Amino acid sequence: MGDRLNENRREAIWNTLAEAFICDEVNYELLHDVEISQLEKIFFNEVALHCAPQMFSVTPPIDGFLTSVLISDIWKKLEQEKKSTLTRYGHKILVVIYRFFFRNEWNSVVDGLEKYKQSING
Repeated sequence: MGDRLNENRREAIWNTLAEAFICDEVNYELLHDVEISQLEKIFFNEVALHCAPQMFSVTPPIDGFLTSVLISDIWKKLEQEKKSTLTRYGHKILVVIYRFFFRNEWNSVVDGLEKYKQSING
C-alpha cells in the first residue's frame, strides 16, 4: 500500500494499534497490507503520543482507549505539530523516549503481524 492512507483507514489503524498498549488483541487483518515502516511511524509518532502518557499514569486504562477521544486527540496533536515548531520538536523527543519504553509492545505487533501474514499465505 502507498504512503497515503485515507482518513477513515488511518483512524481505524490508530484504534487497532492502541490495543497493543493494553493487550495483545490487535486486528492484524486491518494492518497486514500496510508497509511495516509506515505502521511503525504511525505507532510511535501518532498513537503513542496519545496512549503512552496514559500508560505512565497511576491508573492506566485497563479496558482500552475510548475511540472518539483517541481519534480526536491524535488529530489535535498532529494539527499542533503543523502549527508549532516547539511542539514538533517536543513530539520528536517524546518519540525517542516512547521507542525505548514501548519497544516490547511494538515488537509484539510486528511478531503478531508476521504470524498473521504466514497464516493467510499458507
